[in-house]
Amino acid sequence: LLQEIYKMRFVVEDILNSTIDTGKVKWNSDGEYLDRQFKLLREDFLKPLRKDLKFLLEGKKQFDNLIKYENVSVISRSVENKIIHKIAFNNIKDRIQYWLNSRLTLGSLIFLIDSYNNITFGYVAERIADDLQAGLIGIELLGNEYISSNTAYDMYEYTVYYEAYKHTLDNLSQLKTVPFRDIIIDGSTNINDSHLFKQLKLDLSPMKYNHFTREPNLLGLSEVYSSIMKKDKSVSSNECIEDVNDACFWENIETYDESQKDAIKKALKIELSLIQGPPGTGKSFIGSKIVDLILKNQSILNKKLETPILVICYTNTALDQFLENMLQITDDIVRIGGRSKSSKLENHNLSNLRNYIRENQMRNQKLYEQEKEVLSKLFSTKGDVNKIHLRESLPKNLLNEYSSLISQLKKIRTNEEVSICRNADILGLTVTGAAKNRALLDILKPSIVIVEEAGEILESHLIASLPASCKHLVMIGDHLQLRPTMASYELLQSQPNCDMSLFERLVMGGVEFVRLNTQHRMDPRIAELITPTYPGLINHHSVLNRAPIPGLNRNVTFLNHDMAEESNLGNRSKSNLYEANMI
Repeated sequence: LLQEIYKMRFVVEDILNSTIDTGKVKWNSDGEYLDRQFKLLREDFLKPLRKDLKFLLEGKKQFDNLIKYENVSVISRSVENKIIHKIAFNNIKDRIQYWLNSRLTLGSLIFLIDSYNNITFGYVAERIADDLQAGLIGIELLGNEYISSNTAYDMYEYTVYYEAYKHTLDNLSQLKTVPFRDIIIDGSTNINDSHLFKQLKLDLSPMKYNHFTREPNLLGLSEVYSSIMKKDKSVSSNECIEDVNDACFWENIETYDESQKDAIKKALKIELSLIQGPPGTGKSFIGSKIVDLILKNQSILNKKLETPILVICYTNTALDQFLENMLQITDDIVRIGGRSKSSKLENHNLSNLRNYIRENQMRNQKLYEQEKEVLSKLFSTKGDVNKIHLRESLPKNLLNEYSSLISQLKKIRTNEEVSICRNADILGLTVTGAAKNRALLDILKPSIVIVEEAGEILESHLIASLPASCKHLVMIGDHLQLRPTMASYELLQSQPNCDMSLFERLVMGGVEFVRLNTQHRMDPRIAELITPTYPGLINHHSVLNRAPIPGLNRNVTFLNHDMAEESNLGNRSKSNLYEANMI
């Protein structure tokens, strides 16, 4: 990706010379499959940028995916974990808009252009609260670039999020094969039995309830850490031992409908299960119950599977909700990523747990000594970098030395994070977080993976996030609702089905799946609107006799108007103030 972005300084051209057949269900080799996934995702990121760059160099002023900040300047260069160039906004309007709006988030791609149309690419690497008010932002340049402190630049922000693509493309470029390659690459529809448990006589007591029986414990940071790091956490479970294949047992379970029971059974018995759920059918709840059953039977898991259950979601909101439900099952949860909005999960965040052991001098002594040695060398290198005036470019040998030390430091800190995560019951990340933390997952080797919102995740994103160690995969989603989001509408038009998720491709390719068929959310008159999409959708008895909403004489109302929607600069979402006021 960096090489392709770098080329844009000189030429605007299409990368793909041939059509990508996104509808294929079978490939000739692992390399062909991975190459096509890589090229498709790379083109999705670059195509809108290439188009807007062409407009810019032709002198046009309107862009689809660029936000312009006029008259910025470079005021300093400093070295911490990155080489940061501090950019100042000299235009007061840009300064205010940048401060008030959610622009220039960490990981956003930017480029600077001078009066001679020389282009320098970088990304937002530092956002400090005090700097925001002062109109300052820290960027790291891509490659060994040089920018002058004496030059006035225009800066452009690319609204397609660089961070989400960067790690995914890096991972795809390094992969040699994928889990379940007979299904994903060879196109087989035969799913093997799982070797999740040593036997299929399990404690199925969680099936007695259609809710969780334990209130979540909101523990302090030290209590969460102590719980996770307990040496012996084996559970001797004999509360309700039943054979998973015993039809009589399942017939007597009346708190779940037949499709829910079928989904749970398959998730326990086969190595790759697909669960499709129309709105309100309890997709997330069934996912939670599957995790509950696996944890309830930890003592008979096959040895190779004794690692945390990896939960991957498309959005931070869905991940927070899923993990909050899991707090009713276990305290031993680690949540990775800094965009959680949940106060209940704050003490389960990996960053906070890592800071806790550092502050309380509980670190692994060997890793501590290794980090100390690298930091000493890094301090010396930083000093050498900081001696070089901002007007001078940094020597290549110094940059290489600095880059090597940063790489060593990352490996040490990743190993420290592994030591925390290894003992957890559940490890939760977004799909972007999983791609970003691929090195951690490769060391940790999680064998059981639950993917929520699977119908909204691009195949390339999921493949780049799925650890090679995965032996048991449960994908939960609905390919008949939202498809994955693409950055390039033109690519979507020219490459049919390039926005298809792996979940949808497997379902459409004939892989067996379970559809949940009883909805618990909507009044039947509302549910009736979606029955053409979901034939056979059943209304649960709990939605049949709900009291009417006071002040409304009907359950479904269509309002018509002709006022156009609006979009805020830098925000891909739409709004309609007229519509909001009308309602």
